[in-house]
Amino acid sequence: MGTIKRAIILLDIMAREDYQHCIGLHGQLANATSEEVWSHYAVIGAPRRPGTTISKKSPLVETYLLIHHLKRRGIPYRLWYDNALVIHNERLFRITDDGPVEEALEDTCFITLRDTWRHPFFGILEVLLREQGGRLAKPNPQTMRNTGCMNKFYALRELYPVRQTFLHDIVVPFNLKKRVYPAFLGFVTSQLGSEVVFKLDCVQEGRGVAFRDLDDPKALETVSALLDKHMSTNRELFVAPAYRIRQEFRCYFTRSDTTRVFSIKRRVNDSSVDELVTRENLEIYKNIKVKWHEVVPGSEDYTRATETALELIAHLSYNAGCVEFAQTEDGKTVFFEVNQMAGPLPFYGKDVALTTAYYESMFEMMLGES
Repeated sequence: MGTIKRAIILLDIMAREDYQHCIGLHGQLANATSEEVWSHYAVIGAPRRPGTTISKKSPLVETYLLIHHLKRRGIPYRLWYDNALVIHNERLFRITDDGPVEEALEDTCFITLRDTWRHPFFGILEVLLREQGGRLAKPNPQTMRNTGCMNKFYALRELYPVRQTFLHDIVVPFNLKKRVYPAFLGFVTSQLGSEVVFKLDCVQEGRGVAFRDLDDPKALETVSALLDKHMSTNRELFVAPAYRIRQEFRCYFTRSDTTRVFSIKRRVNDSSVDELVTRENLEIYKNIKVKWHEVVPGSEDYTRATETALELIAHLSYNAGCVEFAQTEDGKTVFFEVNQMAGPLPFYGKDVALTTAYYESMFEMMLGES
């Protein structure tokens, strides 16, 4: 792999309003300290500075922490947003109002921190960059390759050999026809019970999930719409019991030099399972209230959650992100999902430094030797 001489940071995942806010801070934050960067983000418990617009958009703080990392390594960078890109044979072009502009790939690193690269265009670009001493850099590059299912569903395949430890009872349908929906729901009830979760990308979380009580007389009507999606593009489905949760953790980790957990948060849902089964669908912060609590290093919760996280991560190929799991009231450890880059959710104080160290470790892993 060649020496990286320049970096291009792709910001296409941002909405235009968020991009304008982010780029408007460039003159102020490109040479600022990490503490100054975090002061523009919604750090939990931090005092508010008059006149400062606080963002809740993770790419803002992630972008400027990355810029600091590149500058320390002497790598010049460009910020790209909303560029029309075309690959022609072994060449990359940007299509501008004035016509095509060829972009050099030699010794160039293209970086994105979030979900820009699902399109096969980037799989081809990765090949061309590699041939010319460049690279694509992002957390968990395998998430751009596991086509045919949602990225978080990919974790289930990796954990299935230890299903009894982390997944427990689940049902995964394939090629169901409407005529068998009643029989299928009868089977689910007999195997999992009547209170279940239908999940389009992983287990029990605040998005892409629906809780249902299959004893409800209207269950077939409300569940049919969910089952209709299970064979559509990137919408595989599975069903799990609706767990009664005692504690739920989000553990930020990387595998840069050794596997390490940096920061841990504990999540509490204000709504009970009995309330959730009455809702059409769930979306975190919109119709499901969530509270986050800091888990302090050295505490019993931190030690226990770290041990569980490291055991889980050992079965996964993800190289950075957040692993989320719960301890249930009946003593089970249940894996929920891996976020390749969950929002940082830093608490004011030492946790900001822990979260910064998490990003530094991830950037080092992504860029490698330059």
